Amino acid sequence: MKKNILYIIIVAVSTMLIASCKRDGSYVATYQTDNGNMSYFKIIHASPYFRNTFAKPDSFNIYINNNKVNSPFLTYGGVFPSTSSNYGYIGLTAGVQQIRLSVNGINNVDSLTIAQYTTAFGNSSYYTWVITDSINSTNAAAQIVTKDTLNPVLAGYYNLRFINAVYSDSATPLGASVSKNMDIFSYSRNTVIMSNIAPSGVTKFTSFNTNIGVADTLYVTRNAASTVPLSSRVVLAKLAITPLNRNYTLYYIGDATLASGTKAKKLLFMANQ
Repeated sequence: MKKNILYIIIVAVSTMLIASCKRDGSYVATYQTDNGNMSYFKIIHASPYFRNTFAKPDSFNIYINNNKVNSPFLTYGGVFPSTSSNYGYIGLTAGVQQIRLSVNGINNVDSLTIAQYTTAFGNSSYYTWVITDSINSTNAAAQIVTKDTLNPVLAGYYNLRFINAVYSDSATPLGASVSKNMDIFSYSRNTVIMSNIAPSGVTKFTSFNTNIGVADTLYVTRNAASTVPLSSRVVLAKLAITPLNRNYTLYYIGDATLASGTKAKKLLFMANQ
């Protein structure tokens, strides 16, 4: 009898262990496969005086067709979607989409709309929207909604583009002797690699060969003749990068009249893909 009881206990315990180890096949979440009708979207908050433009907080949520897509708030200098490397895009259905910026309301969550925009997204296309102090401009270029043409990256190379998102500048007005246009100077190459980029300007992705994993320092300088050495240039910001085999966006944001503080000019970069 004791043997039978012991046998029953062993079988019961074994059954429980097997059940506990069994995979849970329950439905957890949905996903959408890209069937050619998807677009991909990224946002950079590069507006130091967003609060002045809208008289609203400069930390906000993002809604696409009334669906909140971000968490937590997007704040100045932030990128969405964001990881430790600022890599990735949010997927959305191609076509005309409504994008709304909103802050938390008192009675209803996100009841206060800051601004609303309508944008068309193409099939299987990638886009970056850079929110600047010119966000309300009727000039689409000043709003900086740019299509990202992500090129294949060859071994031993990386692809780089530059976005000039600085509008507040200590330079004299356009047409005077000091230009607001920028150059990107590479220390390792000892030459200009991108030149004469105006405010709201976005370059194409350009391929650069490199010893992958070897650091370079990139400088934002005032536009000058390509023969002008770094030592004779007006340097506004710099950034050390260690590129891998990827597509990168280098972007210049802030208030160029400030030498320090959270809104001062700075150079940043992110991996697109």
